[in-house]
Amino acid sequence: MCGIAGFYGAEATNRAARMTRTLAHRGPDDEGVWASSTHPLALGNRRLKIIDLSSGGHQPMVSEDRRYALTFNGEIYNYIELRATLERAGHRFRTTSDTEVLLCALMEWGAGALERLNGMYAFALWDDRTGKALVARDRLGIKPLYYAERQGEFCFASEIKAILASSLLRPEINRAALKSYLRLLWVPEPGTLFAGIHKVEPGTYLLWSEREGLKRVRYWDLPRPEPEAWEGAEARASEELLERLQGAADRQMRSDVPVGVFLSGGLDSTGILGLAARRKSQLHSYFVGYEKQDRIEEGAIDEARYAQLAANRFGSVHQEITLNSDVTSLLPKMVRHLEDPVADPAAINCFLICEAARPTSTVLLSGTGADELFGGYRKYVSTRLADEYQRLPAFIRGGLIEPVFDHLPVVVGRTGLRFIRFGKRFLRHANLPVVERFLGYSTYFDAPELGELLDIEDASDPLVGLQDLAEAWHRRDTGDLVDKMMYVDLKYYLPGLNLAYMDKASMAASVEVRVPLLDDDVVDFASRLPGSMKVQGMKTKIVLRDAFEDLVPDSIRKRAKAPFAAPARSWVRRSLAPLLESCLNVETLRSRGLLNPRFVQRMVREHQSGMDDHSLRIWALLTLELWQREFVDGSGAEPDMGSATIQTPDIVGHEPVRS
Repeated sequence: MCGIAGFYGAEATNRAARMTRTLAHRGPDDEGVWASSTHPLALGNRRLKIIDLSSGGHQPMVSEDRRYALTFNGEIYNYIELRATLERAGHRFRTTSDTEVLLCALMEWGAGALERLNGMYAFALWDDRTGKALVARDRLGIKPLYYAERQGEFCFASEIKAILASSLLRPEINRAALKSYLRLLWVPEPGTLFAGIHKVEPGTYLLWSEREGLKRVRYWDLPRPEPEAWEGAEARASEELLERLQGAADRQMRSDVPVGVFLSGGLDSTGILGLAARRKSQLHSYFVGYEKQDRIEEGAIDEARYAQLAANRFGSVHQEITLNSDVTSLLPKMVRHLEDPVADPAAINCFLICEAARPTSTVLLSGTGADELFGGYRKYVSTRLADEYQRLPAFIRGGLIEPVFDHLPVVVGRTGLRFIRFGKRFLRHANLPVVERFLGYSTYFDAPELGELLDIEDASDPLVGLQDLAEAWHRRDTGDLVDKMMYVDLKYYLPGLNLAYMDKASMAASVEVRVPLLDDDVVDFASRLPGSMKVQGMKTKIVLRDAFEDLVPDSIRKRAKAPFAAPARSWVRRSLAPLLESCLNVETLRSRGLLNPRFVQRMVREHQSGMDDHSLRIWALLTLELWQREFVDGSGAEPDMGSATIQTPDIVGHEPVRS
């Protein structure tokens, strides 16, 4: 796990060195900058040592013939198998690192190597002979990668702060992306909230040279379901899935540092712990829970007992972390680390777990991705259930059910009523056409509300800010509703939200998070299963639950889904009140000129009264204001932290000189 950076243009070495220094938290163990002697190009790397802890894994890594230089972030899980293949092809290795395997694979197969990789990665390969760069991101976007170009200069990095440190451009808000952010709480690929800064899309690589400019190539897309091949074969599917999951866990436990497990007490993380425990005893597991008062106000159950049950079952050394309700200092810190804002308070959970785990587990396994791959979200059920709801007579829906729920409070006394919140959310979109309905269940402001919030008139399109997601929906012409919903989420929701905050929050604590359920072998297999093996009626993740039947205790395997979340509703009502007053008061909102103060103040009053739950909406607006203070009002760049290790073109394993 590392942070990578690169710059092509004037003063490339100094600018790449500045970019690299901003990534110190991503790689506290080593630093290097490689500069071309024939082109105005420099690559940088900050290394977190996971595989091959020796200096032989130093990056950027240069080929023996001095033609290629590689800077790489992530892990190639099948590097042992690839190494054997490459050795048979005549390659000789000086290290035991997966970085050298990746370098040789790219030398042997070019961009075709991407089809052979099983891993999470973002990397750049520079060809010093041709003056061309290959910049690639893994299939599902587990690792982030950003880039910008201006007047013949080009740069890329693992984080936006590094792009800003290059001085290629100044931070300015992307007004078009703002609409997406407010609707979704994040910005879909390839956009960011920073004008001129883009994400390399998942499953895509860039080819760049000064002469030919930038070319984008999509090298992978999700396989289509094969219902005929699996008709009546539910048992075989669950058995084969378990085999592939075990293989994924085995590969992703390859590490020269300790490996632990995120443990929420739910199906996914318990299954991961069980698979890992088959290969290694005395694993460490980590759980984060709410304070009792927050749990009551949130209307949430106590998850700690399920996590402890799982830990006892598999004999892990278990640690519980309690979310402190004083988040006024944590939220600005997370905004800085998240950069392209992701308004999900679960990022704080992730950071606190990783911070607590760092002394004992440099690597953590997570159950992230199961909901998108196996159909675990409530919105999949809601989208299908709404078809039945629409069959009810209009006078019952509009004259009875909807008015009753509209007037029900989400809080009575100090106790949150989660089922009422769910009911309100279901009814809000239940009467819409299917694509608007599904996307509606992923949004937090509808089009008319967005128009009022931004005080604009061009928000009449119900898909405003969601066009890329809608295009993906229509592109997936499989005729399988469940598959279409999960396709959109795997292409956008997963990398834009869950994987985005997981990477940034974990790297803020210098911890690597791996996701066995998103192993390439598992994804290729699961995506070919029909939607009926994942969601039926009110049942979700059917094939995954069946696969874990003999591994996960029934009390966990059969329990209802509990989201990996923070008590945002409680925090907004209590501990964040001073920050709310500072960031969302009328004077501040008017001076910014982005948001309608009347709309915001009305929303805050409704939330504080308990009549509705606007917690994530308010969190998004708080995040937006803090983001503007951090990046737009300020420079967004880190202070200079001293000289970097500069590496001149040489062979793999060369000891760099200190400049």
